[in-house]
Amino acid sequence: MKWLEISVETEAAAVETVSGILHEYGEGGVAVHQDVTPDDEDGAYHYDTSHPTTVTTYVPATDEGESRRDAIATALGHLTAFNLAHIGPVRSREVDEEDWANAWKRFYHPMRFGRRLVIRPSWRAFAAGPDDLVIELDPGMAFGTGLHQTTAMCMELLEDYIVPGAVVLDQGTGSGILAIAAARLGAARVTAVDVSEVAVEATRENAARNGATDRIDVRRGEDVPGSPHPPAPSPDRGRGGDDALRPLPPDTTSQENARCPLPSDTTSWEDALPSPAHGRAGWAVGSAEPRDGSAWVGGEGPYDVVIANIIANVIIALSAPFAAVLKPGGALIASGIIRDREDEVRGALETAGFTVERREGRDEWVALVARRTYDGNG
Repeated sequence: MKWLEISVETEAAAVETVSGILHEYGEGGVAVHQDVTPDDEDGAYHYDTSHPTTVTTYVPATDEGESRRDAIATALGHLTAFNLAHIGPVRSREVDEEDWANAWKRFYHPMRFGRRLVIRPSWRAFAAGPDDLVIELDPGMAFGTGLHQTTAMCMELLEDYIVPGAVVLDQGTGSGILAIAAARLGAARVTAVDVSEVAVEATRENAARNGATDRIDVRRGEDVPGSPHPPAPSPDRGRGGDDALRPLPPDTTSQENARCPLPSDTTSWEDALPSPAHGRAGWAVGSAEPRDGSAWVGGEGPYDVVIANIIANVIIALSAPFAAVLKPGGALIASGIIRDREDEVRGALETAGFTVERREGRDEWVALVARRTYDGNG
């Protein structure tokens, strides 16, 4: 059988939006190719975000497939009208079935984050150094392989804020990459929460793959009232193993049924894109109106560190609940914040009793570390 390989070049800020559109019309998922540069010392790679990113999907090489390609071009045309980021022309070529099933693997290499953390695709060899903490992931079975800037910043911050014996909450866990990183850095217990059943399953599989099931408690959550939520995931897509032909979009939870509506009044990429975070939908656990908000964010606590790689709106909504489940002096690592929303997030965190002590920025995205500064109920 013949397939059409459909590719679009874009800049980092628009990767998730473009991924959502290609996934809407493609078969089984998308592949995201970001240029990498090798590290001469250890053979790991680092992403080179100065070059465009290529997002690819596949459709049958039929009249219907060509119609889907045209629909992709039309949808992307609506986005380019806003001049918010570069999105290149839609390119397509015909490929054989065997090429379609395996070509995406060439895009993935061992990647280093910070000083010690390394993500290794399961089919790639890597000579780990004595201090390296290697996380093995198969992008064909999971979402969130560190590509997105928000996840990369969180990985690097975890090295500075996770101490041996720490109790950690990963809110919106997605593939579980940040929960696993926390466990590898010495956390004694990690609660990983996501509303997507596919994300919960992927996190459990990845925790087992990395020998961390004894320290990672994976839970299914519910929506924060007023937050967006994707349709329920299909039970037969986004799985791993031999049936997983290509990766789902990195760092987008529950993307197998993601829908990216064409924006009619979009004024920022945060309005248009699915969450950049590794845990797009994993914002809540518990009842709709918890007394102190703690039930929305993982339950019992108290936690030494809360990781929230989500979006600005949800971080703002959960600022007080995060404070309620953190120990006094505990740290909130909040990422997935579009630069234009940073001041709003800072204000909400300060109102909830946090002091922002660190800021990291990459392209259009910001990560904040906020310390809970008083002992109250948020």
